[in-house]
Amino acid sequence: MSDFDILDFATAEEKARIDSEGFTAYDVLKRFGGTRNQVSKWLAKKVQEGAIEPTGEFTHIPDVSGVPRARPTYRFVQKPVIKERKLGKHQARGLCWSDGVIEIDERLRGMERLEVLIHEIDHHLHPDKSEEDVAKDAETVAKILWQQRVRIVDSDT
Repeated sequence: MSDFDILDFATAEEKARIDSEGFTAYDVLKRFGGTRNQVSKWLAKKVQEGAIEPTGEFTHIPDVSGVPRARPTYRFVQKPVIKERKLGKHQARGLCWSDGVIEIDERLRGMERLEVLIHEIDHHLHPDKSEEDVAKDAETVAKILWQQRVRIVDSDT
């Protein structure tokens, strides 16, 4: 099976379901054929590559006999786009937008930059997480990485 965007081939109703609930192996099988084994291997490969992830939820879709069966759902992983600019007018060191854009204040350096970057990535990965939990986790991870000599190298080029 080759790479694809399942939404290119979905009906409007299917797109709405995939956007809200995710897609299943059945969706892939229905659109692109192949065997269940091929689809399972393809899904496992995409999960390993980080292109998709299981949602932890199940969607009830009728099988060939018409009986609804619970099927695990997957969603596409939206990779963040990280941009730098001055964020003084926002009174922020970093911002995470719902469209997947992360903005970091270009004036940040050293451990502060590392912590803000981790903080905003955590917001991107876990949009329902509270600000307090994100801040605490980002500080902890940044301290551990800093102790392990992880550094962001600033370049003027």
